[in-house]
Amino acid sequence: MSPRDSILSYDKYVVSDAMAGVFSDAIASVAAGDYDGAITHLNTVIPESLTAYESSVRYQILGAVFYEKANYASAILNFEYAIMAEGYSPKESAKLRVMIAQLLIVSGKNVEGAEMLAAHIAAGHPAKRAYISMIMGVFILEGQYERALPWARKWFDAAEPKQRKHYDVLKFLYTTLDMPEAQTGLIKEMIEQFPEDRSLWWILTDLLDRAEDAEAAFVARKTAYQIGAFDVEDNTHISTAPLAEAQILKLAAAYAKYGAPYQAAQILERELNAGTVKTAPERLFQLHDYWYQARDYKKAISVMEQAAITSTSGDIHARLGEAFYKNGQCDKGEAALLK
Repeated sequence: MSPRDSILSYDKYVVSDAMAGVFSDAIASVAAGDYDGAITHLNTVIPESLTAYESSVRYQILGAVFYEKANYASAILNFEYAIMAEGYSPKESAKLRVMIAQLLIVSGKNVEGAEMLAAHIAAGHPAKRAYISMIMGVFILEGQYERALPWARKWFDAAEPKQRKHYDVLKFLYTTLDMPEAQTGLIKEMIEQFPEDRSLWWILTDLLDRAEDAEAAFVARKTAYQIGAFDVEDNTHISTAPLAEAQILKLAAAYAKYGAPYQAAQILERELNAGTVKTAPERLFQLHDYWYQARDYKKAISVMEQAAITSTSGDIHARLGEAFYKNGQCDKGEAALLK
């Protein structure tokens, strides 16, 4: 209910005929946009002659008039006077407190208004979604993220259906407040709700790495790779090649760690050919090692021969010689070792 609407809801049967006429004239002036005229009508009465209820109504109408004039400080003051006059029931006073809280927020006293709304809810009044959203928004705007979090959770839980914005606000707060466990659970839920957003897999794998949950990180990274979440060209959220390369290298290393060097070699070879992983001696060493662990010495030799073409590194020739030896090509192995 807006301040203007609220002035029409007073009980006309418990005010004197004289005051009913004053209130009617003031409300008519408000409707006509003559706010100064409304104030003049309300100021013609002697405040001490009014009942508590009449006094509360008068102050409330004055507050509404000042609200229409965008004089929020005076509007707040008169609404407070309306409560202090003790003519209203607790329910009516509670409605005025909500108006005051909202006006405080509108007038720049954000935290004071949010705290007043929070107190209103804590007193047992309905926690309307608009109030929860307003309190949460104020605390986020003011950088008071810890105070915003419980209200963000209420806002999230009350949302039906939940939209992306509800998830993103919680994700922001969990990230800002350094709550990786809560963030991980939320990201998993987001992946189910928004499967088209492949960037969520990047966040999940990084969180699992941070938690040192190697097996879970491996499973997540493997799934992400299979659905193309690490494809730089197709990923509209994170498209930097170094990040993609790091993900691929971690995935290949995990395959090797968990006893699947052949799959590790396949992935690394594929991404080297695609250019996602840059060709460099250390990457060729890695690929050689994976083929070697998979006992595919022919491919291991091929990798080292490729590396040896442009390199004078003794390590490359040593590895090449060892690969030749394992493959039964002793003469070539001896030549490589000598070189």
